[in-house]
Amino acid sequence: MAKIMNWGILGTADVAKDRMIPNLLKVKNSRLYGIAGRKKGKIDLFKKEFNPIKIYYSYEEILEDKQIDIIYIPLPNSMHKEWSIKAMMNGKHVLCEKPLALNSNEVKEMIKISNRTGKYLTEAFAYRYSPLILRIQKLISEGKIGDLKAIDSSLSINFYSTEGFTTSNLRAKKALGGGAIYDLGCYQINLVENFVKGMPEKITALGDICEETGCDKSSSILLFYKKGFVATLHCAFNEVRRNRFEFIGDKGRIISENGPNSEGNLSLKIIRENQNRFKQSRLSLEDVGIVENEIISVPNSYMLEISNFADCIANNRKPLISLESSLETSKIMDKVLEIIFK
Repeated sequence: MAKIMNWGILGTADVAKDRMIPNLLKVKNSRLYGIAGRKKGKIDLFKKEFNPIKIYYSYEEILEDKQIDIIYIPLPNSMHKEWSIKAMMNGKHVLCEKPLALNSNEVKEMIKISNRTGKYLTEAFAYRYSPLILRIQKLISEGKIGDLKAIDSSLSINFYSTEGFTTSNLRAKKALGGGAIYDLGCYQINLVENFVKGMPEKITALGDICEETGCDKSSSILLFYKKGFVATLHCAFNEVRRNRFEFIGDKGRIISENGPNSEGNLSLKIIRENQNRFKQSRLSLEDVGIVENEIISVPNSYMLEISNFADCIANNRKPLISLESSLETSKIMDKVLEIIFK
């Protein structure tokens, strides 16, 4: 019988309330044991809605509870390093929301503590567990679009159309790690790192910096790698919602217009080169490429992430998302942020 892991939720952020905890309650190898918060009224609401075994009115208290195996950290980005380290030093495994930390130096500190304590530390990129992403990886590895030459991605949501965004939303607070790159761009950079290992040879980036908050409203990034591979990435907080990932090879393309953590029956478009195209004078889309559409059934990514992490701990397996991957992602983000905010 599989061991059931006791989870503690350190913080009462919306991502914990709306995504993490509801899906944790559905996972067979995991149990919602405790929730900690610093605001009594809010933690009492969490208790009423989710009925954990215990609640705590301080972060320190939950870390001292020896019944808890795993701590999930949905705190502001600037607090990830501190509380991940404290959790590991208290004997807990840690699933920490993305981005793992504000910079690569912080990530290195966290990795040292993970190695020293023997406790698992994983960055919560739930999208990486999605069958959609795994299918794209398989198609590319099988040569469906030939050699991968480029990745193009756009992620945007118009938070600036929401009243009070710049004054009250954590995504708009620079000291807490706000801005489009930290919130959205990290997905795109991690996606590229997942397909193309190592640092880019050259990075170019431009950002639209909000005068009121000091955070980037939107940013555009070019990553140039060896052998001519290039990633073109755009993320924004002030544009209509857009989710697009395109993988371009020398024999075809794969297109997904689903959000990083979308679920349900999701569509994937594959366009392969038509070798007879040069013989024709007028070309339609079908002439240029042979179009295939796949429908992929995708469960909730958070549920898959929770189950996988708990199983890795119970069976001493390596997590899907390695700390090496998180470190490489943070190094690229360092360079991008340095260029934009110089």
